[in-house]
Amino acid sequence: MLVLKISGSLKLLGGLPAIEARMRSQLAELGYSPQIASAPTSKAACWMARLETESHCTRDSLERTVAALPVTILHKETHGGLQAIRRASR
Repeated sequence: MLVLKISGSLKLLGGLPAIEARMRSQLAELGYSPQIASAPTSKAACWMARLETESHCTRDSLERTVAALPVTILHKETHGGLQAIRRASR
């Protein structure tokens, strides 16, 4: 799994849709088919990427999105990761 923290580059690179399109194109050239997810925290983005569907959430929807995730995705994570999600959603 590759995690990119891009919040500081969103404006510079044309926003999330432009960054996602560029990543897909360049990874396809290398023979990869990426599973892309975005979230305000890297932990939440990792959990969402495991869903095998495209998923994106904002700071406002973070707590609701994480609460809806299947336990099988969360079971390997630590309690500390859940605490980080709670802090970010406030």
